[in-house]
Amino acid sequence: MGPYHQTETTTRKVHLKVADERLIIVKGDRDIVGRLLIVANARQINLTEVLSYELSPVPCLLVHNVGSLRKDTKGDLASVLEEVINTPARLPAPAEGVVHIVYGMAFIQVHKSTGASTFGELAQLSSNNCSAVHLVFDQYWATSIKAGERSRTGSSDALEVRITGPSTTVPKQWAKLIQNAKSKINLSDFLMSSLCKIGQERLTQGKHLIIRGGFIDGERAVGITRARLTEEICVLKSNHEEVDGRMTLHAAYAVRESPTSVIVKQSPDTDVLVLCISHFTGIGCRE
Repeated sequence: MGPYHQTETTTRKVHLKVADERLIIVKGDRDIVGRLLIVANARQINLTEVLSYELSPVPCLLVHNVGSLRKDTKGDLASVLEEVINTPARLPAPAEGVVHIVYGMAFIQVHKSTGASTFGELAQLSSNNCSAVHLVFDQYWATSIKAGERSRTGSSDALEVRITGPSTTVPKQWAKLIQNAKSKINLSDFLMSSLCKIGQERLTQGKHLIIRGGFIDGERAVGITRARLTEEICVLKSNHEEVDGRMTLHAAYAVRESPTSVIVKQSPDTDVLVLCISHFTGIGCRE
């Protein structure tokens, strides 16, 4: 029997392991080109045009065969940008006209629980040096690309932590606390509500703190000053899910309020760096 008469299946099954340890089967059809030729002849289809598109249920450049998004190496882009852009090696010393815009959840993750045994103590520690500071937080939508990513990595399976008050004990497994989106919302809302009260009592006269997105109402933005009622800042309300664009909005707001301001953004995200460079001229800050 010649090689063209060998009995062989027309499909090939490949077992792939995804992030949550599940095994899935991906089928590859070896006879697809032959069937396309038959269909093209029977239905007068331009096969050249058909083959100009990807023959897969998802675009392979963007998505893996299992349906998960391909992760890029954005950190490499940051290294390239740092090589071609000159910037001071140090942040400006705290002074008049300097506005700090901080990625709230990244700040919390870096400092973890800072040795606090209760969430009340954590709120007290977080209030240090909060003059002329914008704390900006993500929103956590149940239906979004980010929610799908959390589901793929299994981080959404962590138990939700509810904070009933300042005496609630900080869990020892801090990493699991911030893996759950609902726990992040609970933590952010508690800290922001606490900082509103602490700021009214302790902020230096003439200094202010602006909080955006850390509340249960993710679009809410408030301004806090000493011995004054919390002010709702409607111009900073937005429905951006991620903090990247929100930080740019805060920078534009800070410059509009004080055109001579120096803006300092604190974030580990490459997206924030790219947006800073892209919008620097348009925002109009001097540094």
